[in-house]
Amino acid sequence: MAFLAPALPYIAAATAAAGAYVQYREGQTAKKIGKQQAASRREDARILRENAEFEIEQQRERVRRFKGTQKVSLLASGVQLEGTALDILADTEIQAQLDRDIIRRNADLAARGLETQARISAFTGSEAATAGSIRAGSTLLASAGKFSKSKLLASR
Repeated sequence: MAFLAPALPYIAAATAAAGAYVQYREGQTAKKIGKQQAASRREDARILRENAEFEIEQQRERVRRFKGTQKVSLLASGVQLEGTALDILADTEIQAQLDRDIIRRNADLAARGLETQARISAFTGSEAATAGSIRAGSTLLASAGKFSKSKLLASR
């Protein structure tokens, strides 16, 4: 095994270089995953808002039909569409608008949460890439120091 002794510093350096490359690639992979997660969260937020608008339109249609039923009921009972009858219809519309506002607000709050998660995912991925590069650099520097020391000792 003594014949391997001169090659050991080179083997150690090659191993350190391979390790540094793996650390760098892990960071880059984490960055890519962070970007993909961020894109997914942004898409989820867009879909959430889109679904809310659809729900609002569905609610608007239900209220339109309900107000029509109210009018028919009022007229069938002999009530003129004035005064209290109009107040009932107006109150129905006011409540419907409040419901639509709540749907929109809840969707907006949830979408903002998803957008925040997207920013966090992107930031976390970017930081992981930086950390991977730093770890790789540290590994290479430590290995270079050991290599130099071993070459210095071997020359004595």
